[in-house]
Amino acid sequence: MRKREKTKIELIKELEELRKRVAETEQPAKKPHDQFCPTCEAFLSSVGVIFELKDFKDQALAMFRSCNRLIGAASGFVGLLNDEGTRYEALFLETGELVRTVDPSFPMP
Repeated sequence: MRKREKTKIELIKELEELRKRVAETEQPAKKPHDQFCPTCEAFLSSVGVIFELKDFKDQALAMFRSCNRLIGAASGFVGLLNDEGTRYEALFLETGELVRTVDPSFPMP
């Protein structure tokens, strides 16, 4: 009989803990800013850059680096479609630590 009472008490405690966790997940807007998900942090950081930096290239580079940190990318590029809409022109290209060669006459996708 004593063992059964202990089990009930443990179950009640577990249920109370689960209720607390559910209540916390149902109210994400009340969480402090520093507990946001990494994606939200990267987004907010990128939005802030638009107001802090005036030059488009600087804004794009800051957003690119924020996204790189988020996904752990070591390299990448940002390209803009040319006026004719036929190819991308590299705004900037980060190759990471590996040495790479690229044929400059090869059109970017």
